[in-house]
Amino acid sequence: MNWNGIGNLLGRFLIFMAATMALPVAVAIYFDEWALRSFLISAFITFFVGILIYKTTKKISILTFKDGCTLVTLGWVSASVFGALPFHFAGVTPSYIDAIFETMSGFTTTGASIFKDVEILPNSLLFWRALTQWLGGMGIIVLFITLLPNVGSVAMNLFKAEVPGPSTEKVKPRIQGTGQILWLIYFFLTIIQIILLMIFGMPFLEAVNHTFATLATGGFGFKNDSVAGYNVYIQYTITLFMIISGVNFSLYYFVLKNGIKNLFKDAELKLYLAIIGLATGIVTLNILPLRQSLEESFRQAIFQVGSVITTTGFTTVNYDVWPVLAKFLLLLLMFIGGCAGSTAGGMKVGRFLILFKNTLVGLKQILHPNAVYSIRINGKPIPKQVVSSTLQFFFLYILIFVIATAYMCFLGYDLPEAMGSVAATLNNVGPSFGAVGPVANYADVPYSGKILLTFLMLLGRLELFTVLIMFLPDFWSIRIGRK
Repeated sequence: MNWNGIGNLLGRFLIFMAATMALPVAVAIYFDEWALRSFLISAFITFFVGILIYKTTKKISILTFKDGCTLVTLGWVSASVFGALPFHFAGVTPSYIDAIFETMSGFTTTGASIFKDVEILPNSLLFWRALTQWLGGMGIIVLFITLLPNVGSVAMNLFKAEVPGPSTEKVKPRIQGTGQILWLIYFFLTIIQIILLMIFGMPFLEAVNHTFATLATGGFGFKNDSVAGYNVYIQYTITLFMIISGVNFSLYYFVLKNGIKNLFKDAELKLYLAIIGLATGIVTLNILPLRQSLEESFRQAIFQVGSVITTTGFTTVNYDVWPVLAKFLLLLLMFIGGCAGSTAGGMKVGRFLILFKNTLVGLKQILHPNAVYSIRINGKPIPKQVVSSTLQFFFLYILIFVIATAYMCFLGYDLPEAMGSVAATLNNVGPSFGAVGPVANYADVPYSGKILLTFLMLLGRLELFTVLIMFLPDFWSIRIGRK
């Protein structure tokens, strides 16, 4: 393991993290808030540790994929540990574990919160919660390597470790170029949504916070009723941008480059939109007897369907009281998630597409054992290693879900609540059902449960492999080649 290179980049990353705290410092100064001191102390500690690590290690131009996995995992853990300091020093969380839970939930764009009354928090802390989600949405390490000069071959291994997906697609020959394009699109959409929310009546800072949480598909609420208290135009705007954020951002680049004509030829996008349309139609009809009008039923249905499948987690209604069919569909959508290359969590629509086509090929192979079939998506054959990786991912996902659910049951939660809490954190959704549902939160979860759910957030955001391979003995073994 190249600890010099890992440490050097990690030190620079912490310096970068300290710099991001300048934004909530500005908000605290503007509103003359007491939380200013907590941000200044947190920024100083983060910067000091970062500069100490940076100065005691050496810059290395080559890192292996194994080094990249280690750095990305340590980077996300460090971001959460140091990003939790403002909450801790401000005294707004019961413990440092709660502060880390909240911050990991932010950076992983989960949106699971321990705050029972967010409206009493100062504006600077609310902004910091939103900013952690926005930074984590497109990938905080991707942003870091995008801004970092002369990282060379290091960038590709860091990119693959943080954006594992069914495939790692580059829109530019160099990874830094890809990162820059994706972040520019992300920034452009951010500006558009802020403007639209303000036009429809949302105050500036609230518009910024909600936009950060929407495009990152994070879903931290900034009002105790999430988005329910805003007018229908704001709700429809947030719905639209949640769905937009669940699309592979590379497609937006190709639309700008080649025009919109090829956009809807993408198989994953078509399946993603079809799932949203079908689920919205079923939920609308299922909750229609509970609502005053068809429009209200449709608006609440498409908002919650869009919020759950993109793993955003915003709410406009207590869906915990919906009919069983509607709640069951929402649970399924938590696992499906958005498209590969989006800011959404979950297993990803692309993986389900690969699993479905692989199953069809398997059935055909039974009928015609001597025939040769290949899985093709968008006219391109899918390599066998991608299919194999998808099957491994699916198995690990289910295994982790079962084990984690069993532990939450051991802590005293009933089966629906235990399954919901694990599904909501592993898939980076946030709110679930029952004790951790849309009108509740994770404040009362025992500390051992919070530690488990925090780990699940990290696993879900980095899509299992990047973190789990570090638990293999072979990962740490030193192999000496024969002469």
